[in-house]
Amino acid sequence: QLESNSPLLWLRADQGVSTGGARQFYSADKTSLNGSANIGTTKLIMSMFVYIDSIGGSAVGLIGKFGGSQNRWLLQATNSVLYMSICSTGSDISNYVAVTHGMSTGKWYHIVCEYDGTNATAANRVRCWINNVEKTCTMSGTIPTSMFAGTEPLKIGVDTASYFNGRVSRLFIAGTTFSDATTDVAWLYNLGRGQLS
Repeated sequence: QLESNSPLLWLRADQGVSTGGARQFYSADKTSLNGSANIGTTKLIMSMFVYIDSIGGSAVGLIGKFGGSQNRWLLQATNSVLYMSICSTGSDISNYVAVTHGMSTGKWYHIVCEYDGTNATAANRVRCWINNVEKTCTMSGTIPTSMFAGTEPLKIGVDTASYFNGRVSRLFIAGTTFSDATTDVAWLYNLGRGQLS
């Protein structure tokens, strides 16, 4: 069960992540969580609720461990596509999956991405869900069997120079994969489902 795994990071609004139930980000705001805690290099689950205040056609960072030559993974979004990059050399972000998301401004959405480098098929190593529905992922480059073991801090609401304008809540990150994706994604979704109104 996902509940019994020890996540690298588990932030909930009722634990004081932010005032009013979510961490608010504006165009020049970001959060970096420092520390050397790593989740391994072959497995990752990332779950978060996002509320988009505004977003354009250029990709903005939602969350990731990346920077300089220490890139591990990065989730970005435009007004129509999510990009989940898995970095194998520390300086690349060209190996990613793209997901047409259908999200609009002024609403909460639940996003889940799972990376499993042990999967024999590169195109099946990253899976994504939005609001408890698995989405079709289109691969660019090749998704590697392991992430670079970079030491860059976890960054929320920013990539190298572009900032997310919205809110993030109920963030969960763990160095594992789902034992039962249908059940586990639904469990994560239902933790914050009240925010989706």
